[in-house]
Amino acid sequence: NKIINIENSIDTLEFSSEIKEVSKNKIIEYKKSIGLSEKNKIALYCGSLYKEKRIKFLLRSANLLYQKDPNFRLIIIGSGPDAFLIKKYIRDKNFIIYLGPIFNEEKIINFAISDIFLNPGLTGLGILDAFSAGLPFITMSDSLHSPEIYYLKNGFNGYIVKNGMDGYVKTCLNILN
Repeated sequence: NKIINIENSIDTLEFSSEIKEVSKNKIIEYKKSIGLSEKNKIALYCGSLYKEKRIKFLLRSANLLYQKDPNFRLIIIGSGPDAFLIKKYIRDKNFIIYLGPIFNEEKIINFAISDIFLNPGLTGLGILDAFSAGLPFITMSDSLHSPEIYYLKNGFNGYIVKNGMDGYVKTCLNILN
């Protein structure tokens, strides 16, 4: 008997504004503090870490991206049951930085320093963060996706890649270069 409108989102205007307010000096200082240089090409993943997010695919693609471009770096923000995969994988990988769950100012600055947003698996509300930061969102067509995938306009604000790992890596490199 009742219809209720439930907002299933964050305040994207506030988040976007906070990202734009991060100073160049703060960006330079933060990059140095986590071992990044000005020449690094930075991809970001921010979200829950579970099977449908395809964390193994994300890690393998990061490895291939690094092999093709030694300036590539991946920052991962989040927590969940598959966090152990990241911790195990990055033991000898200095091009992947796992920050765990972070919020507020630290989350904002990581979006501010990034060039692209990688999410090969299930697309959810993280797409709003990516777009609020002006980051192209790269995902896979064969992944399970929430309704938020309809915010992505292929070739305009991101890419829905159909060609497996090779296509994903090639798309990411094309954007970064």
